[in-house]
Amino acid sequence: MKKIILLVLFVSVSIISFGNTPAHFKDDNCTFKNKLEKQFRLPEYLKKKSNTGTVKVEFVINENDVIEIKNISGNNEEIKEYIKAQFAKMDSDVCSLEKNTTYFIDINFKIL
Repeated sequence: MKKIILLVLFVSVSIISFGNTPAHFKDDNCTFKNKLEKQFRLPEYLKKKSNTGTVKVEFVINENDVIEIKNISGNNEEIKEYIKAQFAKMDSDVCSLEKNTTYFIDINFKIL
């Protein structure tokens, strides 16, 4: 009888543990990093003008799941404007990012 109870308990715990996988583990395409990598591909005209740099972006997800850029800094104005435009084009599906939380991201680029 003890073996049956232990077996049922083990099976129940296994089903509960593996049956409810969090959403951010299920969909690798939903990570914010993957979305950024897909969104930010420098166009040819910018690749010719600069070969390295870093743009620092401070942003927040508002109540409507829209990204609001609070601050952006970097040496190249054209690339900063391009990154602003790309953030504006991102859809409202911001995966697991929390609303009303400030995020900081450094976007490094090196053109070989």
